[in-house]
Amino acid sequence: MTIGKKLIGGYVIVLALLALVAAISFYSLNRLQTTYDRFIDVNERLVNGADELRFGIRDQIAHFRGMLLYPDLAKRFMADLQDDHREFNA
Repeated sequence: MTIGKKLIGGYVIVLALLALVAAISFYSLNRLQTTYDRFIDVNERLVNGADELRFGIRDQIAHFRGMLLYPDLAKRFMADLQDDHREFNA
């Protein structure tokens, strides 16, 4: 075996290892991206649900406060409060 063949063989082995590492890296990055996308989708749905609850509670508080501050409009605020309560429980 000549020196040239040994050098070429060494380069071929290094190139094969480089290709193997690159393939494993791309596969791992793809799996990581898929997992991250799934996590973000679930987290986004949870945040949207929490925001809806927070806004519903905020409206209920505003209507209750309106009932206390404006007794002459208490019936309207009470009806709005009941509507918000039904919507919150739905």
